[in-house]
Amino acid sequence: MSRELDYDGLLSRFDSLVASGVVSHQVSRETEVEDNGVKFKYEITESLTGKPAAGQALASPKQAPTHNAVSRPETFGPGSDIANVHPDLLITTIHDTHLLVVNKFSVFRPHLLLLTVDSYQRQPEPLSQADLEAAWKLLTETDGRFYVIFNCGLAAGASRSHKHMQAIPHPDALQPSACGWRLFPDYDPPLPPHSIPFVHFIHRFDNHVVSGPELFDVYLRLLGDCRRALTIPDEQAECPHNVVLTEKWIVTIPRSKENVGGTTANSAGMMGSVWLRDEQQLEQWKAQGPAWVLSQLGSPNEKPSCS
Repeated sequence: MSRELDYDGLLSRFDSLVASGVVSHQVSRETEVEDNGVKFKYEITESLTGKPAAGQALASPKQAPTHNAVSRPETFGPGSDIANVHPDLLITTIHDTHLLVVNKFSVFRPHLLLLTVDSYQRQPEPLSQADLEAAWKLLTETDGRFYVIFNCGLAAGASRSHKHMQAIPHPDALQPSACGWRLFPDYDPPLPPHSIPFVHFIHRFDNHVVSGPELFDVYLRLLGDCRRALTIPDEQAECPHNVVLTEKWIVTIPRSKENVGGTTANSAGMMGSVWLRDEQQLEQWKAQGPAWVLSQLGSPNEKPSCS
């Protein structure tokens, strides 16, 4: 195991950054509900306060103005719109292609980002083999304690343009004996396919060693399924979709829109872990019902979708 990817070391780095005020993290107020036989978890957290919205520019650092000088926020590269406010945010470089950094606006403990070293790569671009190999290295070297998400484009819940994935503590690692919310492919016994309210495509790895090329081939096949679901025949055209990756499976979810009645979700939200800033957002979700909201953000599931 790489020293930089030791889970206890990652947790220690995270806690230090939170204690120093570099990283915003407040314990969430959790509310669990069940809808259509599936459990959903709302995470209300002040950690998201101050996080720039999609398309919103980064705030410039607060400092005294100097003559003929323009203050610009530090970022992770010249093409990046993700703020680099402290050198300790950067944990390590993976495969010379990705930066593993601590998320400045962390919903979870810890909450990490995988950014492309090439800061001009953009979020609406599909995942590459290098992206998946970096994510897989993080998953395997931390013994499955994370799951990785990717929001491909604005309609899929992305708020930053610099291409990135997010690593979030896996619910089974956080509370292995709990019977509350969990990722829907991990339900035992499995959920009836019709209970997942949106079209999705899943591939399970069946506990064998997965190579980078194999993982990439699987993803391309599932991405093709998303294109067909959204009737996007041009392989070069943008295809908004969510990706969720664990050591056991990968899921892709075609996205039809960014929000419904003011409610929105990223990849984790589509899996039932909805991140909210305040009680008002919670009431919007409750009024519409999580299963219905997710069906509208994606494509309503009328029959099982497997690949």
